[in-house]
Amino acid sequence: MEATFRSTRRFDLDWLRFLAVLLLVPFHTALVFVRDPAYISYVKDQQESAILKTAVDLVYQFHMPLLFFIAGAGTWFGLGARGVGAYVRERVLRLLVPYFFGTAVLVPPMLYVQFLWKPGYVGRFRSFWEYYPQYFRVTGDLSGYAGTYTPGHLWFVLFLFCFSVAALPLLLFLRSPVAGSWVAGAAAFASTPGAVFLPSLPILLSMALPSIGGKNPAYYLIFFLLGYVAMAHPSFREEIERRAPRALLVAILCAPALVGWLWPLGRRVAPFTWQSTGVGLVMSLSTWCWVLGLAGLGSAHLRRGGRALDYLTRASYPFYLLHLPILTVVAHAAVQVPAGVWTKFLGINLLTILATFLACELLVRRTRLARFLFGLKPAERNG
Repeated sequence: MEATFRSTRRFDLDWLRFLAVLLLVPFHTALVFVRDPAYISYVKDQQESAILKTAVDLVYQFHMPLLFFIAGAGTWFGLGARGVGAYVRERVLRLLVPYFFGTAVLVPPMLYVQFLWKPGYVGRFRSFWEYYPQYFRVTGDLSGYAGTYTPGHLWFVLFLFCFSVAALPLLLFLRSPVAGSWVAGAAAFASTPGAVFLPSLPILLSMALPSIGGKNPAYYLIFFLLGYVAMAHPSFREEIERRAPRALLVAILCAPALVGWLWPLGRRVAPFTWQSTGVGLVMSLSTWCWVLGLAGLGSAHLRRGGRALDYLTRASYPFYLLHLPILTVVAHAAVQVPAGVWTKFLGINLLTILATFLACELLVRRTRLARFLFGLKPAERNG
């Protein structure tokens, strides 16, 4: 079974996963220079950049959907490499353990930084340890701005665990011989003109469902399932690659309208009106086209493995867990430096990437306990 799994490894998924995780650093750095508190960052510079705000808006539209799509695709191979019991155990060790460790150890220092700079917050606590018990208070606001409990960036890990377990009956059914004819029929239908763009409709419907802490589980579940199904038949890969250039063109053409007109309009109009439905349709189509286009380009051009990719693949998960706490500390120091936005932006990015890779190598990969807490396999000792 292990040999079969390795033989079907998709290097493009590993590359896309790492690149998407790395993109989080400039994304979260840009948030430091967006003063609007709706753009959550625990450190804010006095300077603001309209360019970085626009970049954040564009990246936000596709970034997490792409990560969930990749996670769903990886789940297809992961579930095929082990039995149900081993799969659930692996999900607990890889996702749930790091989530509880991260929310207890990695997230609180990010929130405490606010009490070192925010007007009205400074001096409220004499030390981090005096603040720490307050963090475990659960309130209706999960943003973390009040210093109380938030999953922070680990909401992705929690959602992924819930999807992996709650959707398990459906995931198993899609692998069964009973579903084989349905999957083959769907793969054949995908080759008809315009068919690959139809997932934007369930994406649109999911946008109308309730959110939890500002995150919509149904919305992200759709992308997780789309990634899973995309691995179920070779024809899906061929069609995704073939449609990728057109999908990216659609996404790029939608971008100016979304940023300049449709997003502001969507914030003003009432929900469930024809205006909000129209905005939602363009948003869902654009988001799916970004995911489809990037996945297709990766599938067509990122097919080579090697030692570098092996290392980056293993580093991706601890890098994800560590990047934001480190970035928050770096940003807190950077915003106090008298320099321009772009100097600080580049500095925060470079220092965060370097420090996070060093932390992954020196603090995480070297000990069995750290590997366990960060969801890594203990048997992995080389490379």
